Amino acid sequence: MDFRKDINGVRAVAVLSVLLFHFGADFFSAGFVGVDIFFVISGFLMSRIIFSALDRGDFTIKAFLWARVIRLYPALLFVVLAVFAFGYFFVEPVAFRGLAAHGLSSLLFYSNLDYAAEAGYFDSASGLKWFLHTWSLSVEWQFYILYPLVLVLLRRLMRPGLPRIAFLGVGFLLSLLAAVICGVYEGSPRVAALGFYSLPSRAYEMIAGGLLAATHDARRHFSVGWRRLLETTGLAFVAITLVLFDPLTPWPTAHALLPCAATALILFAAAERSLLSHPLFQFFGNISYSLYLWHWPVAVALHYHNLEGWEWKTAGLGLSVMLGWLSYIFIENPSRIYFRGEGMSRRALSLMAVSATAVVISLMVFSNNLPKLTESEEFLFVDASSAGEDRGYPIQECGGFPRGNLRPCLLGDDALHADTVIFGDSFAEMWYSRAQHLLRTSGASGGIIFLTYGGCPPISNVERREAGFNCADFHRSALDYIKSKGGIKKVIIVSMWTAYFGKHKTNTVYRDGDAQWLLGTSEGFRRATLSLERDIRGLEAAGIEVYLSTTSPYPAFDASSRIRKAIFRGERMNDIEFDFSSVTANSMPIDAAIQSLAAPMVHVIHLGRNFCVGDVCSATRNGRSLYSDGAHMRGSVLAEQPSALDSVLLRPMPRVGVLP
Repeated sequence: MDFRKDINGVRAVAVLSVLLFHFGADFFSAGFVGVDIFFVISGFLMSRIIFSALDRGDFTIKAFLWARVIRLYPALLFVVLAVFAFGYFFVEPVAFRGLAAHGLSSLLFYSNLDYAAEAGYFDSASGLKWFLHTWSLSVEWQFYILYPLVLVLLRRLMRPGLPRIAFLGVGFLLSLLAAVICGVYEGSPRVAALGFYSLPSRAYEMIAGGLLAATHDARRHFSVGWRRLLETTGLAFVAITLVLFDPLTPWPTAHALLPCAATALILFAAAERSLLSHPLFQFFGNISYSLYLWHWPVAVALHYHNLEGWEWKTAGLGLSVMLGWLSYIFIENPSRIYFRGEGMSRRALSLMAVSATAVVISLMVFSNNLPKLTESEEFLFVDASSAGEDRGYPIQECGGFPRGNLRPCLLGDDALHADTVIFGDSFAEMWYSRAQHLLRTSGASGGIIFLTYGGCPPISNVERREAGFNCADFHRSALDYIKSKGGIKKVIIVSMWTAYFGKHKTNTVYRDGDAQWLLGTSEGFRRATLSLERDIRGLEAAGIEVYLSTTSPYPAFDASSRIRKAIFRGERMNDIEFDFSSVTANSMPIDAAIQSLAAPMVHVIHLGRNFCVGDVCSATRNGRSLYSDGAHMRGSVLAEQPSALDSVLLRPMPRVGVLP
């Protein structure tokens, strides 16, 4: 039976879900759902092809993989080359290097591993990764290599019927278990990233398609009415998924079972006179692959050039559909015909030659696409290019909570007599360079300990909703360390409070058993501030002086990127300022709560306001960015800048060490 219309209809649902997310809708889970649907479809189609050929006895892995190359590679190659060409002329060199490196990993089908390795608190924004969407193609390709190999090796054990279903069921459960473990494991955000990007935790979605292929003939036992009901249920599942989950829902874990079940129900039903057979759905289904390839670079181009209004997003959506259709007509379909049949080897060589050209272009990242610059412009461009690495904090040695272990960081030559702790998130880490500078230039002895975890607010019972942080356990361990170490006289608490307490923030909760409240809600705010007060009073009771920092200014945009773009475009570069009042409006409740905690042994300090006049703050000075990204000040800048912290931190620290 020909299922092309059913497949196209479901593909249309998938690609429209992806477009719904990437061009401005509030259905945050739509992008996840679209990929899940594509995975199930892919597993279903591949399994049908492999099972049929195995049962006939004429299956070869070489022919199967070549068919996949014909299907996936030409359109992907064309998009990558087109984006390279665009980037060379319209993207400044630092961003272009990242674009080219990711393009290379996409062409070689390991981009999912690239993005998993890059995941982390200081990772660059996903909206500026031009080929981020190709991670799913890499996962599919890895599945295409391993899946048929396993089926061929074990074909004697996988006869049609129950043996095949049982084998696939075991693989499904093992992969699902891996996804769940990665999603609930709280020891490292990297593990959560692997759960999202890697084949072992994603294979169950494609194996679900294999299970559907192994049982699909059973549909003949269902009446037309039942099949319509199954399809309606599947579409309802898709709709429920779009509104039920948000961007912070651990994914895929078991949550992806819902869109997988939805896809399976729709494909199993193959209902007559289905809504999905409408010409509009068939059109989007036909161009779904090319449209998927094009939509993300278009969205990134708009974001990169700060074209963020609804009219630009509408234009981007229309451009994506047009490019997807043109690619389908002139690249995707002709390639399938040209590379199929006789002469396959010769044509394969021509495809590889074009691919080699693309790889060479990727390696040209070391070439400089800058126009000729004056000496001062070149200095500012180089300085802006290195700003992102100018943090000062030895993150490879200190901070975080890997595998449930504290990593205290020592400034000074006498760990045993360290009497000051700087405690907090990445905003606390910023002050490492200033502390180091101050204490090296004084003549005292002693030490300062940094206890930090980027992305974790320094409040008991407060947790990030994303998998992999484990903030509450870190906080508990840090307080125990402070109280048990002995000799600690001062604790300075620094945090990017607005990242957690804003009204529209959904990433941080206060937990009490199984109950939880967002910090942006009145009840969550009340419980979190009471918890902060308990922490501080507990330190007071231990005879420790506490210094609480209010929110420090930050621009919420990458000043160094703006500098590089301006120089690349030949624009005159003036110093950049930003209005911090929008941030202070959000931070006012938590700053007021912090101020209310002042007591004889609790002091409130205001860090970083040296860069502001009122609420107007500097993002650059003499053409140099003061920030390493959109939030964190550069270590080298803070090292030389007097601050309210200076009177608290005057100890000489000639070396860096890591406490056990």
